[in-house]
Parts: sequence; structure tokens; C-alpha cells
Amino acid sequence: MTNFSNILVCTDFSIFSDYAMKAAEKIRKKSDSKIFALNIHEYSINWDWMPPNYSEGGYQVEMLKIIKNKIKDQLEKNDVTGNPFVSFGVISQVILNFIAENKIDLVIIGHKGRTGHFNLGSTAVKILANSPVPVLIIKRELEFRNVSLLVDPYGATNKLFNFGKDIINSYLLDLHIVSLIPDIAARYIGIGKIGFSTELLALTEDQKKKLTAEVIENLKKQIDFSDKCHFHVEITTEKRIAYHLNRILVELHSELIIMQRHQSSFMEKVLIGSETRRMIEIFEGNIFILPP
Repeated sequence: MTNFSNILVCTDFSIFSDYAMKAAEKIRKKSDSKIFALNIHEYSINWDWMPPNYSEGGYQVEMLKIIKNKIKDQLEKNDVTGNPFVSFGVISQVILNFIAENKIDLVIIGHKGRTGHFNLGSTAVKILANSPVPVLIIKRELEFRNVSLLVDPYGATNKLFNFGKDIINSYLLDLHIVSLIPDIAARYIGIGKIGFSTELLALTEDQKKKLTAEVIENLKKQIDFSDKCHFHVEITTEKRIAYHLNRILVELHSELIIMQRHQSSFMEKVLIGSETRRMIEIFEGNIFILPP
């Protein structure tokens, strides 16, 4: 599959970080990667207990040993070959620095931690928005079975398609290509192509069929492995795009989806804004998010 050399797994010792470690091990076996298991504490004083003869320097050193051993135990429990690391600081910044310093090319993070929720309002959104490498969000044990690629029909990149191609070639899968066109966008996209007035309140069924067929043909031209792809392109009036996408993914029994952050297009709301948060929360499978 995609040639990952160094995988970073963020652990807080929850069941979801167990899933993340197991996912990293599955990928390591396919790509001969090195796994870094990292636990981060924002403040060195936030411990449950203090060792005897406490002093600030000695205390921190002692706790580093204890936590590293705890990470080693977690790696061993999950049959994962990896190296334990502990750090202090602002979590998102520590992770971004760790990515740069250790040439990380994949970050794996559990969807829920000990707090019981994926903190998209702060730490996670900073990681997703700024990570220069793919981020895999884990909700359950990773299986490479039904994989869907979510694409912007007018802004999909070769990076996204190549990533999907590597996945299906590594695991001998077919790939579902899923795309939505908001109805208002379709009206403007269609000007000069299918000859209808922007004064129309909605597209006719014939216009919808013609436009979706055109989008599928354009996508096929960008993909050199279209014989392994199944295309699902729809025009939607749903304002909350993520819900419509999720309905399609449920129908396809998708277990893993691949998305890409976009800089600017109508799908931007889905991939980096509030719709991303909805997508992450409502989709029950695992999610790869690629940088632009």
C-alpha cells in the first residue's frame, strides 16, 4: 500500500488507542513501517500520585519511566512492534513537532479517548487542519474491506486517487467513488452544458441524469483504475451534506472512507469545516483524511 515509513500512534491508554495501535500494526506489516507510540501530557504536575522524595526534576524523570513502561505494556498487550515516547506540552503542537522531527508520514488517532469524545473543538481539529501527512481516525478495529473514496467532482486531486489506488491494490479490493453535487451548484455548473435557465427552482430528472453521467465520465478520465471502481454521484438539496453522504455510505456498507482536505471549493465545508465534524461523528467506520 502507500509506502508509510514512520507511523505515529497517539495513545491515552483508552480502548480506542488500543484500536489505533492494532491498526498501525496491520499497516506496518504491509509497508514495513516503524511505529512510534506517543503519550502526551500538557502539564507535568497533573499526576494521580507523587513518588517518595519528590523533587520537580526527579519527579518528572520518574514519571517518564512509569509512563514509558505503561506504553510498552499496551504495545505488548496488542501484539504491536513499536517504540514508546512520552512528551509534555500543548498536545497539538507536540504532535506537529513530532511529525517534523521524526519524518512521520501517517498519524493514527483514536476517535474517543478517556474523556469519552473526540475533541474536535480544540486539539483534534488543529491536528487535522495542520497535519502535513495523512491522519487516520479510528473508531473500531481496522478492516480493509468496503472502502469508499469521497471526492469533489470538480476538485479531486491525483494524490487522493493515487492513495485510493494503493489501498485497493494492496488489499485486492474494489473502490467506491462517492460524490455529491449541491443542487444550487448544479444549476450554475450546468450553464452552457445542458442548456437550462438559472431561474429554475430545481433541475429536472433528465438534467440530473445528464449532469451526473457527465461527472462520472470526467472522474473516469482522471482515474487509470476505473475498472475497479464503482461510481456513486448524486445531486442533493440537503444543506447538511454529511448526512446525505452518510446515507450513501451506510447503503454501501462502507467500513473505511478516504477524504482529502481542500483549500477552496463547495466541498470545503465537508472536508475541513463543520460538515467534517458531522462526518466524523456520524460515520461509524474509520476515516483517512489526507492533506491537500
